[in-house]
Amino acid sequence: MNKFSPTTNKAIGNYVYLLVDPRDNTIFYVGKGKANRVFAHEKYVQKNMLAVSSAKEKRIKDILDAGKEVTKYIVRVHLTDEEAYIVESVIINLLGTSEMGDINFSAVLTNIQCGHGMRKNGLMPVEEVEKLYGAKPLTAKMVKHNLLCININRLYENGKDLYDATRSSWVLNKNNADKCEFVASEYQGVIKALYKVDRKWYPCGDPKNRRYQFDGTPVTDPQILNLYLNKRIEKSTNGKRPSRNPIRYILKK
Repeated sequence: MNKFSPTTNKAIGNYVYLLVDPRDNTIFYVGKGKANRVFAHEKYVQKNMLAVSSAKEKRIKDILDAGKEVTKYIVRVHLTDEEAYIVESVIINLLGTSEMGDINFSAVLTNIQCGHGMRKNGLMPVEEVEKLYGAKPLTAKMVKHNLLCININRLYENGKDLYDATRSSWVLNKNNADKCEFVASEYQGVIKALYKVDRKWYPCGDPKNRRYQFDGTPVTDPQILNLYLNKRIEKSTNGKRPSRNPIRYILKK
C-alpha cells in the first residue's frame, strides 16, 4: 500500500505515525503529518536510491534492498496541529534519541485495560486505517443475502473481541433474526466481521429480558466476504436504523 484514498485523507486529518523496520520490528522514525505524508519517506528513497544521506533514508534503503517494505502505523488521527506535535514529542521522548543520551527502555506492561479510546482511535497499520475510513458503501443492489447487522461500538471499545462482542446478548425479534443467513459485526459504520449462524438465536440470561445469542463460525468464502466485509453501511442501504437500536436487518430484494 502506497497511499490513502481521498475519502480516508479527508476523514483522518492530522495524524502521528511510526515507521517500522519489518526485519526486526524496530521503530526507527516518528512523525506527524496529514494526507499521504506517512508514505512520502519511502517514496523519496525509491526515487533517490543513490542520494540517500540521513540515517532514516539509509534505513529505508536497507529495507528496500532486502526486498521488503517499510511497515507503517498510525498512532492517532483527528488531531489538531498542536495535539499532533505533543503526541509526536511524547513518543520521541519515551523512545529516546541520540540527543537524550543512552536511554533504552524495555517495556512489559501489566495494565489490564488498554488505553482510553485505543480501539476507536488507537495504533493501527495503515491498511487498517484505510479499511476503516476509506470503506466503500454497501448499496442495496449489492445485498445478496439477508443480514442481521449488529453495531458493536461500545462492547468492542471496552475490550471484547469481535465474536464475543457480536454473539450476545441482544433484544431482538427472534423470527426476523432466524431468517437472516449471516450476522455482521458493524464497528463505526463498517462491517468488520461476518458469521454463519450454526445454532440459531436462543435465550440467554433471564428469559423475562428477552435477550438472545447465537453460536456461529466466521465466514471464509471469499465471494461472500468480498460482498460485505469492510463495506460501510449507510442509511440508504435499508432505511434508517431506529434510534439507539444496535440491531439492523439488511434484506436482499
